[in-house]
Amino acid sequence: MLLSPQPHRYVNLRSAERYLVEAEAGRLPEEGREPLGPEELFAERLSMGLRLVSGVDWEAVCERYGQPVEPRRAEVARLVAHGFATLRGGRLALTEKGADVHSAVCARLL
Repeated sequence: MLLSPQPHRYVNLRSAERYLVEAEAGRLPEEGREPLGPEELFAERLSMGLRLVSGVDWEAVCERYGQPVEPRRAEVARLVAHGFATLRGGRLALTEKGADVHSAVCARLL
C-alpha cells in the first residue's frame, strides 16, 4: 500500500543560477520545505479559495480540516452584511471591497 506524501510547503531557490543547475540535473530546485498540519492546510485552503472569483465552500473546508463551523458563522454573516463577501450555494466569495482587504478577512475567519 502506498502512503500519500506528507503535505508540505516549499520555497524555490532564489538564485536563478542555482535554480537552473538543480533543474538541469533533474532535481527539485527547493530552498526549503516544511510539513503542514491540519491547521496550516485549513488556513491555506481557505485563504487561497477566497482569492477565486467562484469563492470557496467554507463549511466543507472547515469540516475537511477539523475546524469548527459554528464560531465562524456569525463572522461570515457580518462579512456578507457589510458588503465584503457574498454567500451563494454555500460558497463564500469576496466582493471587490473584500478582495481589497483579503488578509484582514482571512484573519477574521481563521
